[in-house]
Amino acid sequence: MAKVENELHVQAFNFYYGLGKSRSLKKVAEHFGKTERTIANWSRDFNWGERVTQRAIEEDESEQKRAAQTDVKSRYRIFCKELIDQAIDDFHKGKLRINNIVDLERVAKLDLALLDLSGEVGTSKVEFTPEAEKAISDFLDKFEDTFDALKVK
Repeated sequence: MAKVENELHVQAFNFYYGLGKSRSLKKVAEHFGKTERTIANWSRDFNWGERVTQRAIEEDESEQKRAAQTDVKSRYRIFCKELIDQAIDDFHKGKLRINNIVDLERVAKLDLALLDLSGEVGTSKVEFTPEAEKAISDFLDKFEDTFDALKVK
């Protein structure tokens, strides 16, 4: 007849696993106030050895996946930074211009999102709090020469 694992058994296994390289049945027995023989039976009945191996494999795979995702994000961020740097350079050379109010609105929304004033990038609604109005004003002042040349039809 197969043993049924209850919450105490799960807690004991998790404690055992959490001990890492210093894990021992004796430490589990002491922690849970059980005999070492009882803990040895739980370990055998609920395959603690195999479960430790399986969890270690899963954690390693998960860590490898996180590392791969971090690498991909880092490469995309480098690419985005290069694009932004090129756009800024083009802007200062007069090659990249804000040609209409929609472009201005997009830039203002991005600026506000970066300042964490509007809350979300890509939404059509922007709450213009006093801080947001000041951010837009500062933005417009910063590029005043370019906007003076802007012709809105």
